[in-house]
Amino acid sequence: MYEPNLEEVIAKLVGVTLSEDHVRSIVGAPSIEESETCACGDKLEECKDSYEHMTHGV
Repeated sequence: MYEPNLEEVIAKLVGVTLSEDHVRSIVGAPSIEESETCACGDKLEECKDSYEHMTHGV
């Protein structure tokens, strides 16, 4: 017997499939772009001080 996955169940209940960015905005999480950007504005993976910047030294 076929069991639908969670995305299929939600799509059927809501009538649409929500994008990851849309779900992030609903729950107040940062966008994909924001989660990849250091607090200083550089790309997170390219900033040599990203840990210091993102944790504010904690």
